Amino acid sequence: MSNGTLRSPRVVDNPDLSCYLLIYASFIPVLVSLTLVRSFSLVKATIHASSALHNTGFQKILHRPLSFFYTTPVGRIVNRFSADQDEMDLVLPLNIEVFTNNVLQVIAALIAVSYVSPWFALAVIPLAVLFLILMVIFHVCFRRLKCLDHVTRSPVLAHFGASVQGLEAVQAYGVEREFSFKQCQLLDSNCVALLLFQTASRWLALRLELVSAGVALITGLLILTGWDHLNPALAGLALAFTLQMSGLFQFTARLAVETEARFTSVQRMLEYCNDDTKEPIATSRLKTEWPVGGSILFQNVSLRYGSDAPLALSDVSFEAKSQQKIGIVGRSGAGKSSLAVALFRLFEVESGQICVDGQDICEIPLDQLRPALSIIPQDPVLFAGTLRYNLDPFNKLSDVDLWQAIDRCHLSDLVRTSNLQLETAVSEGGNNFSVGERQLLCLARALLKRSKILILDEATAAVDSETDALIQATLRDAFQECTMLVIAHRLATVLHCDKILVMEAGKTLEFDTPTNLMSNQGSKFKAMIKALEHSL
Repeated sequence: MSNGTLRSPRVVDNPDLSCYLLIYASFIPVLVSLTLVRSFSLVKATIHASSALHNTGFQKILHRPLSFFYTTPVGRIVNRFSADQDEMDLVLPLNIEVFTNNVLQVIAALIAVSYVSPWFALAVIPLAVLFLILMVIFHVCFRRLKCLDHVTRSPVLAHFGASVQGLEAVQAYGVEREFSFKQCQLLDSNCVALLLFQTASRWLALRLELVSAGVALITGLLILTGWDHLNPALAGLALAFTLQMSGLFQFTARLAVETEARFTSVQRMLEYCNDDTKEPIATSRLKTEWPVGGSILFQNVSLRYGSDAPLALSDVSFEAKSQQKIGIVGRSGAGKSSLAVALFRLFEVESGQICVDGQDICEIPLDQLRPALSIIPQDPVLFAGTLRYNLDPFNKLSDVDLWQAIDRCHLSDLVRTSNLQLETAVSEGGNNFSVGERQLLCLARALLKRSKILILDEATAAVDSETDALIQATLRDAFQECTMLVIAHRLATVLHCDKILVMEAGKTLEFDTPTNLMSNQGSKFKAMIKALEHSL
């Protein structure tokens, strides 16, 4: 075509015009087909990879020990499965597609210019070296800034989630200003990282523009110096490719570094996928019904909440015989709730042994151990749904069983006066019920579970005296055949127990009947009772 163009300034006068038009026309369906195949293959591959990472990471999270959720901020987990997942689903596939397309265009442009002037390949070497130096410098900076952006984003999400979850307490204490200020501080830290990230991108873009301008300058000089023997049409083609490459080159180089930096999202998700930390799996299952009696034996049990944390339980030993009621008292941080943590194996004991009905619980699978236990926490847990779903989530019980539990837990007036009765809606967290009503519903759920062991972790600390009396009456009437561990804030709650366990600094200080402890002049429990009487 270049020779035909030289003979005539009009393209239509070229004798081979029809042939060239046919060639161009044949390229169009081929180009469209290849583009469709490339796009479809890339989308399918990236969706498959992203889904595999998400599903694998989510499965690993579900099988993590509960200690992981105590030590890992919720915002960090949410960030992995929201922002990082969004990067893998949307940003990375688009970047990879654009980057691949641009690289092919840059290579085609370099080949075309080198064909017109072979000296171009030699003259561009210094600029290529400069380009590599810039990329090495920027690569380290860019990757670290992207990591800093991810790291500073997690606290923003965590603090926002905690503020929303505890909004009632924040407003009750009047600390809205402090929480807003803290949120702004965290957001500013993330914005600083993001601003540095964008500034670094502009820094690279400016220098790559200079390199691109150098390429255009070299091409122009080579064309001027070789004008005598260069085909004008090919020279124009080389200049056109060079000018096109000027903007494309810096964009492709910046996109390459940015794409690699965004792969930190993949790296962070792979941390979850490649971590095989799981809750310990027992080697055998109990074939018979367990537990039968519900006796509990702690033998020299020590527990800590981390390798560097102090002992929460230190050489604790006591025994609760079948159907005994054990009251557990002590100051905050004495290790009372840690007994429940050890019994449910939320954290594995460091030393010692816990036996239920003579069976070491470390040898019992968690999916068999935990359903055999029931706990009523200080903050009762209800799920969004209906009363029926909260009392019988697996739909295994009849209405007769549900109503019997409701009656025995003094909830008849509450449920029967509702038009929907068992189908009464329960909002998230049970916020449409009072704390006392939620506690009684949890008691009804535990009663329906028919567990032989019941733990009450300061269950009556946040309820009024009337509801406390109802709960105590329910415990006496409906849970007579249960072994109970009553972790109490109110000392009056444990006076009816068979034995009292006094904890201090994670150790067993006293363990005896209330009568014996009250008759002992040096008893810590008696001193606590006297201190309570003096304060009234």
